[in-house]
This record gives sequence, structure tokens and C-alpha cells, in this order.
Amino acid sequence: MSIRFLDPNTGKDIRSTEFARRTLASACIDNQNLRENISGATDWRKWYIRLYGDLSVEEGKSPELLAKMAAAGLSQFHAHLSTTAGEPLSNVMTMGFASQLVETAVIQGSVAKEPIAVARHNGPLEKVAESWDESGWAEPGLKESFRFLDQNPNLALDGNLLFAVAGAAEFAPTEHWLKWGGEVAVVARNNPATWESLIALARNSGGKMLIPVVREDRTTSLSDLSDYELAQIAGLNLLEQYSEIASWMNDLYSKVEKKFILGLYVYTPKIDHIRVQGVQETLASLAMENFSKEKLVFSWLATPTDSTPGPASIGADQLARFQNRSPGRIIRDSFLGLLSAARPAKPKFFESETGEKLMLVDASVQQQGPSYSFSKRTQRWRAYLAHYAGFRVSYQISPPARTNSVLRHKILRASYLGAPLFGIKPFEVDVAKSASAAALARDVLDPTAYSNKNTTTDLQCFSAIHGGLWRLAYQNRSVWVVATLLGLPALFRRGY
Repeated sequence: MSIRFLDPNTGKDIRSTEFARRTLASACIDNQNLRENISGATDWRKWYIRLYGDLSVEEGKSPELLAKMAAAGLSQFHAHLSTTAGEPLSNVMTMGFASQLVETAVIQGSVAKEPIAVARHNGPLEKVAESWDESGWAEPGLKESFRFLDQNPNLALDGNLLFAVAGAAEFAPTEHWLKWGGEVAVVARNNPATWESLIALARNSGGKMLIPVVREDRTTSLSDLSDYELAQIAGLNLLEQYSEIASWMNDLYSKVEKKFILGLYVYTPKIDHIRVQGVQETLASLAMENFSKEKLVFSWLATPTDSTPGPASIGADQLARFQNRSPGRIIRDSFLGLLSAARPAKPKFFESETGEKLMLVDASVQQQGPSYSFSKRTQRWRAYLAHYAGFRVSYQISPPARTNSVLRHKILRASYLGAPLFGIKPFEVDVAKSASAAALARDVLDPTAYSNKNTTTDLQCFSAIHGGLWRLAYQNRSVWVVATLLGLPALFRRGY
């Protein structure tokens, strides 16, 4: 069973654009003008990024308003999610949650665990964070996160389970969690080649991997299967076996000694991103309703290419970076200005209802499409609802990285080569993954982690690693085309 978007009043299918409009408009609790702008935008693809920015400013006014907006938006989101049979997705997954539909195979690592570290860096982690902060690639709170890890070198992940939805994804923390001696339950579709790689990864680690297999009558126990045989039957498809995933989540939660970390890392292109986000959001809702605040931790890998309220200091730094350019940069930018490129940043400052100085952080990228923005906004709403309800939340902004999907795309490859000329840092994948996983380890293991603060910005801003996208001296959209042109040599190479 896949997922449909149905009008709850008529039972008829609606388009994803109308689904997004209704959900976002319903979140505009106290802003009728914004509600009407969202509902009435004549060209959604032209206007949606601006409207998401306006919504972010509204969300920054107060924690109370953000909580109301998130609750109203997610209520509308759930109301439109149905199976192909027309049943509400939440009802079907709730039934699965209470059932025993999945068996678990266990793969135990065979080598010593490694210390928590950032790939390609030696020495104190705090020094790494300091360097990234000075370069404008990360926010200052990352230093506090990494300092905790430096001061506690013998931290153990034992007893904590990372339930990694899309745990086979290139950016998921699965690999490093296993290396550091942790336990990971991986939700990934049935692809024997993928599972063979995952099983080999787990065998050669200091951790433990839990593998889902749909429950059925068997003549051979899962523990008696070879790794090859296990790989043929392992896996759960997020768009088809969401009831089984809910069942497995509930079953494993009851067996965890310390923290159960619900990691929601799914990404898929276009409209299916909304569908898989519907499953992830339903899992998160079920977890909040049924699991304890002391035991449950939420984890998301968030994107810097979005709009969000942030501290005004970020905008002030943008202005200072433009003002303090080198003479060579000033001359270069003067020429580029003739092409309407390299235009100075114009941060939008505003105040919260309590007088907190804020700005609109907006590094949105049109090419990612409206389904991406819609899915990411509903994730952030859930993160804040969980946060305000007293659950521990790790909502880690992860940087642009040289992933396989990027390097296969020649234009993006050129953009990434030219981007550093303007202060943007595309990270190596192993560096980005390990840094984000290290931040998650701190969020899980440090009882004084920042997630106890009650603001509209801390979850996404405190330890964000954005690769310079947030502190750029220029308007984001004024550098990407020229960065691509300056990176054209990458078009003639397999990588760089």
C-alpha cells in the first residue's frame, strides 16, 4: 500500500501543491494576511520560497505561537494522508504499532570500537569547531558540543539504540554509530546488495546492527542464516511496509536499556518525499504518544538550504564579512556586479514578541523544489513540538557535501568547485557525516544539552554546520550561477 493525499471532507484525491497550501495556511493561526497569500498564490513554484520565508518570520515571534502553528499544521497534514485503500495512514500505522509483524536478526561487530571523532581531523574536537566557526562554516554552539566530547573521552554508546529510518542513506549516521560501539536498528528497503554492504559494515565494527525481517513461518532460524541468505530477505519498504516499521519500532523500544533514538533520515525526490515524510511524521507522532520522555530521543539531519528564524548576530556577521573583504575580492565583485552577481547580503532583521533580536536565515534553493521545502517544514514543526513537550531532540543542520548524487551531476560539480570562492564550503561526505554523528552523540549523552532551552531558534541554530551558507557575505542566489561558471573546469573531470 502506498500513500495518497485525500480531501478529508470529500474523500477525493488532491494534488501535492494543494495539500501543501492547506497545511501551511492552517498553520497561520494569527496572521490572516499570510494565510490568504499562501492560499491564493497564483504561481506556487514562483512564490513558495518567499512564502516559506514569511512563515519562518511568523514562527520566530514566540515559542507559544510556534507550538500553535506546528500543532495546527501537522493536524492538517495528518488529515490528508491515506493509504491507497482510502484508510487514514495514522489508523493503519497505529494498528501495526500494536502488532507483532517483524523479526529481528542481530549482527555483532568483531573489532574494537573507535573513539568518537571527526574524519580527517586529529586532536581535540573543539579545535575543529573553532576553525569552522572562524571560517563561518558552523555556529558557535558546536564548540560547546565538541568540548563535551573532548572532556568525556570514555563515553559509551552501549545501551542506547539508534532506530535509523533510512539508515542506509549516504548521510545517515549508521556507519559512525557502529564504529563507535553503538547499536543501530536499520530501516531500509529490501535490496540484497545494500544489505550485504550493511552487514559487512556491521561485522567490521565495534557495534551491533539489528536487521528487520518480515515475520513468517520459517524452517530455519534467522540466526542460522548466512550473511548472504539474510541479505536476500532483510528490509522494510517505507512506502509499502509502514505498518511493519511501526511494529518493529514498538517492539525494539520495549527492549532498550537507556535511550531509544528515533532517527528520521529519509529523503527521496519530488512528490515521494512528501509520502515518506508522512510515514516518518506518523512514526514520530506514535512515539510521542506512547514512549516516555526520559527514554525517547528524536534525531533529524536538517538542511541549511531552508528558511528559518535565527539570531540577529548571523545577519550582522554577513554585513561585516562583506564590509571586510580583501581589496582583490572587492575588485572581483565589482566586475561580477555588472552581471548582477555577488550582490551584498541584505539580511532581514525582526524582533520576537519579547524583544529578542532575530533575522530571517534563508538559503533556500529553488532547484530542490516545493516538495522538499514542504517535507522539511513539517519535520521542523515536529521537532519543536517534541522539544516543547519535554523530549530530547537533536535537530542537526548538516552541511552541503560532495555526495555521490552531487558528483554525478556535472553542473552541481562545477557549482561546488566555484562555491569556495565566495565563502561556501562543500564538505567531504565522511567529514560531514562524522561531525553530524558526533553532535548527535553529545545531544544524547550530555544531560545538560541545549535542548532544554525554550526558544524558536536553538534546535536548528545552536550547533548548525551549514558550510557558510548562513553567514555568506552575499545574497545566496547571486553567487550560484557565477560559482558554476568559475567551476567549469570540474565539468571535464570525474571529481575534484
